[in-house]
Amino acid sequence: MKSFSARLVCMLLLSVAVIPAGAAPYSWDGGGDGTSFGDAGNWNPAGSSFTTGDDYAIGDGSSVNVTGTVEVGSIRLYGSEGSLTIEEGAALSIADSTSGTISQIDASSTVTIDGTLSTGSQRYDIRGQSGTVKIAVNGTWDAAPANNGITDDANVLFEVNGSMDFGIRHSFGRVAGGGQRDHRISIYPGGTVTMQQPLSLQAAHGHTASIRLTGGTLDMGGETYEYEKLDLSDEDNGIIFRDADSTLRLSGDRRDRVQAWIDDGALRSEVGSLTSRYDPAGNTTTVLPSAAAPAAPAEPAEQPARPTQAAAKGRVRIHADTPWIVPDAYRRQVTVGNEPVMRALEDVKRDWYKVFGHRPVVRPRAPQNWDGPMIVFGVTPDGDLPRGPESFALRVQRDSGGPRILVNGNDTRGLIFAAYALSEEILGVNPWYFWTGHEPEARRHIDVPATLNETFGPPTFRYRGFFINDEDLLGRYSPDPLRETVYSLDMLDRICETILRLRGNMIVPGTFNFPDERCWEFASRRGLALNMHHISVVGLLTWRWPEDVPYSYRKHPEIMERYWRQCISAFEGFETVWTVGYRGKHDRPFWEYETEVKTAEERGAVITEAMARQVELIREVDPDGMIIANLWEEGSQLMHEGHVTLPEGVVRVWADNGGGVIDDDGAARAGDGIYYHTAMMGSMRNQLTELVTPSRIYRELGRFARAGGTSYLLVNVSDVKPVPLSTECAMRFAWNADPYLDRTDEQNGDAYLLEWSRREFGEEVAEEIAEVYEGYFNIPYKRKPPHRGANANHTVLRRQLDGPAAPLLAAGEPLTKEILANAEELRAFAASNIAYVKKLAAEAEPILDRLPEPRRAFYQEHVLAQIQFHLQGLIMLEQYCLALEAYDRNDTARAVACAEQALAACERIIESMHEAESGRWTTWYYGDGKVNVEDSRDRIRVLLARLNGEPPPPTRPRRQHIFDYQEQERFEGNFPYLYPHCDGKRVIE
Repeated sequence: MKSFSARLVCMLLLSVAVIPAGAAPYSWDGGGDGTSFGDAGNWNPAGSSFTTGDDYAIGDGSSVNVTGTVEVGSIRLYGSEGSLTIEEGAALSIADSTSGTISQIDASSTVTIDGTLSTGSQRYDIRGQSGTVKIAVNGTWDAAPANNGITDDANVLFEVNGSMDFGIRHSFGRVAGGGQRDHRISIYPGGTVTMQQPLSLQAAHGHTASIRLTGGTLDMGGETYEYEKLDLSDEDNGIIFRDADSTLRLSGDRRDRVQAWIDDGALRSEVGSLTSRYDPAGNTTTVLPSAAAPAAPAEPAEQPARPTQAAAKGRVRIHADTPWIVPDAYRRQVTVGNEPVMRALEDVKRDWYKVFGHRPVVRPRAPQNWDGPMIVFGVTPDGDLPRGPESFALRVQRDSGGPRILVNGNDTRGLIFAAYALSEEILGVNPWYFWTGHEPEARRHIDVPATLNETFGPPTFRYRGFFINDEDLLGRYSPDPLRETVYSLDMLDRICETILRLRGNMIVPGTFNFPDERCWEFASRRGLALNMHHISVVGLLTWRWPEDVPYSYRKHPEIMERYWRQCISAFEGFETVWTVGYRGKHDRPFWEYETEVKTAEERGAVITEAMARQVELIREVDPDGMIIANLWEEGSQLMHEGHVTLPEGVVRVWADNGGGVIDDDGAARAGDGIYYHTAMMGSMRNQLTELVTPSRIYRELGRFARAGGTSYLLVNVSDVKPVPLSTECAMRFAWNADPYLDRTDEQNGDAYLLEWSRREFGEEVAEEIAEVYEGYFNIPYKRKPPHRGANANHTVLRRQLDGPAAPLLAAGEPLTKEILANAEELRAFAASNIAYVKKLAAEAEPILDRLPEPRRAFYQEHVLAQIQFHLQGLIMLEQYCLALEAYDRNDTARAVACAEQALAACERIIESMHEAESGRWTTWYYGDGKVNVEDSRDRIRVLLARLNGEPPPPTRPRRQHIFDYQEQERFEGNFPYLYPHCDGKRVIE
């Protein structure tokens, strides 16, 4: 806000040398346009070049505006009723080469700083002979400590709505002449004053000296506060809190000193008692009013409490009591027919509570005579949202009823996205807060730009969402209480919320879900489209195929079609992205079960015929729904070779190789879609750590966006939590690819890593952490094909080394040449990566102690633990290979030493996993049964025992399938459903 209308008053002079009164090399005469500082015709002599050595004087009644960027030696404002205005966006600087400065004003004048004033280390004097010197800082006054002075015999009033550095050489408030004088700094909402020298307030005999916190912040740093010559019996003197949304901040633990100021009456509050809190992490003491002023008479129930101050210039202030207006028509839609929007609003209400500490005030209409800010949902008064599905807007609209923050959407998901955008863009809620522990900052108020007018959509990719795959961690961490599905509906709720906060609209909720499991209905009620992956086409869970039922579309089409029809009926009424195709049981090619189908042409013909029939069945219940063909592995190869023909209208989906490289061989075209992995349980991939570098995501998704292949993007995120960085990168691109298409993939990747690091860990360390992430994604074996992940170190140990070697070791027989050749190759592979990852770990670890305390746990989990997972896995693999080679040489002592080091490395992996478990996630890795680090450890323990001539120790089960988490046996006989059905309807037991 501005307290002094258009122009403010002041006198400032900053100069190269001491300037005699009434003289300067350039004097204002207004002979040019009469107002612009930068018009050389306004100065005498005319033609100023405005160099850093020039000095300028402005005399009686002149009004001067700085509109550009000017650097000068000094400015002197004198006479009466003059004004100097630095307009918004303009900058006035005093050259650093100057050494002394004097400024003088004879009567009232004004200075308004809407832009930037930089006095650097140069001295300024503010003087007046009677009258009032007024300074309004709506922009920035940037200064360094200097021998500055303020008038003895005039009123001096600072009005701070922006940022001001402050420090003078003597007491603020010292008055030499007669009459009552007022020296005052008023700090309003959005304003901050930073003390650069000790604060000394002096006033007696009716004079006043004060700093008044009227919604802003006084940052005293480590400076002292002196008030020995301040009349504390006068309630207008001292540091005074006049608004509950004000803050006093000091460096170090200053609670005792603050209490002394309060006890002496030098620090007081008009809005409730003051409380000081010390934050050891930031080493700061903060003083805040602990309670509001005595309550005013109660207003009608429809009338929330009014804010005490308006926001800073160009801002709309919202706080805990700012009303939400949900119009009747919209409320009826939400509460009766639009449950997904209602659920999103409930999430945003919780966000509001986290930020402001109170539930929101929700009303169907604006309270009577209310002229304060409001947040209005679902209203589109101008009808000017972007065209297309899922579009939405956030904007500020001012009218006779006061400012309104409009949260508008074109359709159901547009409304959902708009609500979550309010949380993210205005309240500061991180979309990943649940997974990363990044909770929003508690606030007393938030100032929203009055110019806010942001529109979003329509999205680049029509459908985009998550595939929850190989969900062993989720299943053990948050199991379904009935054990009828892998993980709980409560966890599914969190996953759906995250997808929607990332502006996704689709989900495959698990690896092996029956078509009538509760997860499908729940995800639909959350507002997501349902999709099936490449194994469970049309929802048929072939992994659970009954052993006594023949599996062959070629021989028994009636069986397949009956099951397909039943599954399709289970999804009737839900928004569904249908998947068609034909594979065998257990994620295998169908010809492993129909061995008589020999040639590629025959196999392609069977898949083509099956898909055609599936499309016919789908169209009977869903004439307009999207249908995709996600032909994984062998199906994709047959399509490449021209042996598979897609039915008309079916979207062709290309899968990546599990490492982020899409296997389309450059064939992407308009209308295509993508199946992509940011996590993958595979022999060479990653499930517990980040897999795909952002630059690869931009390259691969960018190829499809440029070709128009934007119908569909399914992102395999496995257990979600280990891969937020790469997953968000893909989802942000899927929502709006336009900002990325004109830049290189490397530029996009670098910018994203920096933005992620800044958002998650803070500006101070963002560049360093971005470099650590860059180094992580450039681990040699991650960077080069086949883009190995940390899983590989455990997989190859089990399959290529321990699997074939263990029986020979148990029998005391020599190892085969094949085993030894594998050991030599894998040892060289590990050794070629270890030095790089060790160096990366050494660079990453010291950053931890410099992070804000709340972000250390996530850094430990997402950065340090993931690096250790790779490093120690490589060491484990190298030492295991060395142990086998030593055994082959009959060097038992060396073999034992290497096996012990392999075991130590595996133990360190497990330690790093535990170090990454904190807060609500303390048992997160308990369910690790896919990568199965415990199995690697047990195998090394067995090896060590045999090398020592000891019996093998007891070990854990070597594989835990996600079905182990379920208790579905009592439902056997209901296939293709889980639950009993009658006439197509589920039977409630």
